[in-house]
Amino acid sequence: MQKPVMIVEDNHDVQEVLCIVLEDEGYKVVTASNGAEALEKVQQVQPSLVLLDYMMPVMNGATFIHELETRGLRDNIHIVLLTASGAARHRAREMGADASLDKPFDVDHLLDLVATWMD
Repeated sequence: MQKPVMIVEDNHDVQEVLCIVLEDEGYKVVTASNGAEALEKVQQVQPSLVLLDYMMPVMNGATFIHELETRGLRDNIHIVLLTASGAARHRAREMGADASLDKPFDVDHLLDLVATWMD
């Protein structure tokens, strides 16, 4: 059975669009509205991939990745950073993300990235 994709995004509309697109492709999807909520869920759901917004309330994307690593939960989890910032690729590398995706995103590019990083 395929592990889920976790979407960590505070914008409800973006989160909903991502869910619809991925579920239509047959992926199991789990959502969180910030990094703290995602940390609570990550051990239970053990996602293969996290689509991670950078700027969120409560806990941002950088702190989420740091906490995953500190708690020893990063193994076997790929992370794609979602950001509206023009420096997304540079920021993703600095944070230790596997890839980045600029918002607004192209659906075909999103699906290609997801397919690349899913186990």
